[in-house]
Amino acid sequence: MADRVRLGVIGTSGWAELLYLNTLRDYDDVELVALAGRNEARLAELAERFAIKGIHRDYRELIARDDLDAVAVVVPDDLHKEVTLAVIERGLHVLCEKPLANSAADARQMLDAAQRAGVSHMVLFTWRWQPHFQYVKALIEAGTFGRIYRTHLSFITNFAHDGKYQWRLDPARANGVLGDLGSHLFDLARWLTGEEIASVSADLGTAVSRRAIAGHEGRPSNNDFAHVTFRYTGGAQGIVDVTNVSHDSDRIVQHLLRVEGENGALELDHVLFGSGAKLSLKSFRPGGETVPLEVPAEFYGAANPADALSVYNTTPIGVRGFVSAIRAGRRPAPDFEDGWRAQQLVDAALLSNAERGWVEVGVGRPAGR
Repeated sequence: MADRVRLGVIGTSGWAELLYLNTLRDYDDVELVALAGRNEARLAELAERFAIKGIHRDYRELIARDDLDAVAVVVPDDLHKEVTLAVIERGLHVLCEKPLANSAADARQMLDAAQRAGVSHMVLFTWRWQPHFQYVKALIEAGTFGRIYRTHLSFITNFAHDGKYQWRLDPARANGVLGDLGSHLFDLARWLTGEEIASVSADLGTAVSRRAIAGHEGRPSNNDFAHVTFRYTGGAQGIVDVTNVSHDSDRIVQHLLRVEGENGALELDHVLFGSGAKLSLKSFRPGGETVPLEVPAEFYGAANPADALSVYNTTPIGVRGFVSAIRAGRRPAPDFEDGWRAQQLVDAALLSNAERGWVEVGVGRPAGR
């Protein structure tokens, strides 16, 4: 391999620009070789801004190049499997956006293909790397709260409240807010506790109808809010709830976390962006004492604590971490196995909602049957 990882990026969305191209712009370990996208004007604009010489309207042309080591797949969910398998078939290392696929079966096929090919593989569950979640994980691993018996994770945002068409909420292309944001929280629950999830009970719903959107008339609306209760394999209870149709005009993203253990509890409230941006973190000790917490400086590194996204531009995590892992010969994390396990939980929640009962994860049948 050359001194730098030669990377191609498939996708020209705002997310591809923000968390891939912009993040890698000044990163010494990578060379941005090629970019693919269907919007010709957008493709040309990004290629010029980020000094990318290779531009392609068809992703197949990009992966056919002989000057690439790795590819980042930043396309809508329904294209993840097709594009990622094509990248793997070329023997290239691959980073895929989350959720890894629209079904656990497809995610497993992608994982198996990557393992057979011997390529590095990673799925971008971005919130794992936020300094406050890293700190919470360190506290849990240190035994601060003792045996954990309950977790509650919430993801609240408002980007879909306008009722306009979004592929994330098109049931033919994605699994709604459950697949989009719920997959993040399932990954966080597994990662924070170090436990797998055994069974789930889910209730999904739609608050904003999209049946009248031009060109999509009559198509069923996808879920835009979801509440999932689950049991970890060790017996603890978990809750995940998500929505993308909050009424808040200025609260673009809010994360809430509650961890309950035999020796105390922790509560986190993080509002990203806007005038209401804040990070509140506190612990509760037996007997009722409340202790405010601050994330230690070492968890931020060179990142700006007031800028939630700066950690991705200053630290070898996310897409930078993927590149660095390839150079060092390390296994990237989270990888396709994490993506597959998160998708098992999404599948189980969808089945639970349809059958109105508890479902065993990875078994595909109601719990207890």
